[in-house]
Amino acid sequence: MVKLFTWSSSILLSSAFLVVSADRQTAPVSEIPPIPLACNNFPTYYNIPLNRFFWLGAHDATAQERSLTDMLIDGIRLLDLKLCSSSKDTIVACSDSALSLQDISDEIFNYAREQEEQIIVLNINLSEDLSLSQFEETWDQVCKLHTERLEGVDDFVKGQCPFIYKKDGAWETLGELVNVDPEMPQWEGDGELVGVRSRIILTTPRKLSNTAYFSPKFWRPSPKQDASDLNDQIYKLCKTPGAIGIEGYVDPSKDKRASNSTFDATLWENTIISRKGCDIDNTGAGVYFNMIQVDDYYSHLEYLHELQTRMIPVNFAKLKQGSLKKRKIEPSKLVKVHHPHDRDEL
Repeated sequence: MVKLFTWSSSILLSSAFLVVSADRQTAPVSEIPPIPLACNNFPTYYNIPLNRFFWLGAHDATAQERSLTDMLIDGIRLLDLKLCSSSKDTIVACSDSALSLQDISDEIFNYAREQEEQIIVLNINLSEDLSLSQFEETWDQVCKLHTERLEGVDDFVKGQCPFIYKKDGAWETLGELVNVDPEMPQWEGDGELVGVRSRIILTTPRKLSNTAYFSPKFWRPSPKQDASDLNDQIYKLCKTPGAIGIEGYVDPSKDKRASNSTFDATLWENTIISRKGCDIDNTGAGVYFNMIQVDDYYSHLEYLHELQTRMIPVNFAKLKQGSLKKRKIEPSKLVKVHHPHDRDEL
């Protein structure tokens, strides 16, 4: 029986296994990260479409303090990458020219190859002098190396990286993408699972044309956190059908040392539920939040995981609105705000 992993702070701190050598007096204690559950730690929602899932994202991921691998271990599944060209005609992180696209890709492929039944989204932002085809050429080089390390896969073919999912028609469900379906008969045996077990989705704000790997972005961006009319803009977004991604950071062109530059959970919580903002409990089935990306995500990880755990059931209920009663978002236990559907005392 699989238990739903909710990523509360206590689970994050206690679910890792401790490894201690025989010499308990002097040996340091190290932690082995918990193995993620299927479908990005939400196996119960294996049948939710990719665009209805709620993705936790790291804005400008290479500019954050933790490594990409650490981010993935922490449950981040959307990495926002800003890439530039270097003087050596290679693609590098805009925030760190010593970090090449080869290094970035290698780290992500390593995780996807070693962990089963996970889906990772990379939102690629290229400088104007770079093309999507240049990105794909470098991507192919690294994909080829990791494909050759797998058993049970065909020989690598350029432009056909087996780790990549490219949208063709309706968005697939999490389970369809990584072959998870609890309702299917499970065969027991001692055979080893082989082949590609986790998938990667590439998105970009650019217009797509003749691309081998890129899929369209599956969210409409919200205003940045420091927008003076944040609630008004969100109110308008929530009046038209479509997914909304929460851009929970200040405009990068502004001074991030300002007091309001850090992610403000209370502000966004109010914006999501307030009647002056989205009023998510009273929007139609076609309006939903499916992504949040922030700077310094690690400082806000507990709230981000709680928001994800609260938002996914709402998105799924809206998808199945014909057969399920309307589901309201559960109040946060970490951020105290007034919910408009709570009855005020007279």
